[in-house]
Amino acid sequence: MSSSRKMVTTVILTVFALGFVSGQNKYNSNKDQLLGGWRDAKEDDKSVLEALQFATAEYNRGNNGDYITKVHRIIRFRKQVVAGMKYAMDVEVITTPCSDFESTSENCPTQKKRCSFQVLSVPWMHSTKLTNKSCRN
Repeated sequence: MSSSRKMVTTVILTVFALGFVSGQNKYNSNKDQLLGGWRDAKEDDKSVLEALQFATAEYNRGNNGDYITKVHRIIRFRKQVVAGMKYAMDVEVITTPCSDFESTSENCPTQKKRCSFQVLSVPWMHSTKLTNKSCRN
């Protein structure tokens, strides 16, 4: 076999082998999830709880007339490794139209809402951003 044919054959076999190995490794053997994909996080995951606290504060700061007083129930926490860490949180919250959370008068009723937040944290750039927020009754 000529030297150029050997080289072409070697290149083809190398590309095939790399594609095969890459295809074998793209799944996490524990949960069949794509590497770099969303992963469920535990309710006591400190980083997700910090992201939720940040999202709640940002929501309250930028949403005149509807304030989250507390998280009533955690529905789902997820996180994803990107250029930093992305957090997705689905929670049930208690809201009020009063910015004074301690007020319990009849003029400040509370209601439960379901909210979804996404937070992007890039620690080495000292950056945390609320990238998505939505709440509905």
